[in-house]
Amino acid sequence: MKRLKETDSYGGRIDILLNSILENWDCFHDADANQYLSYPWTWRLLNVVDNCLWKFSEEADRFSSILNIFKNTKVTLSVKIKILLD
Repeated sequence: MKRLKETDSYGGRIDILLNSILENWDCFHDADANQYLSYPWTWRLLNVVDNCLWKFSEEADRFSSILNIFKNTKVTLSVKIKILLD
């Protein structure tokens, strides 16, 4: 996986993208939820969060991004709990 370098300016964009997705997560639905081999939305959520966070090469940047997620009042409690449990 390609990580961000100190000279990359994408860190802010990743935070904006991640928070936008998480703020609207409960609006998404799974049309294939009843199929046998469907990919659960909780796993999709965790994959989005994990992949976005691991783009930061510095641990402090990852922590700052996670802190922003939990400070964001538009992200529902259920989404925060799913992230926290992971």
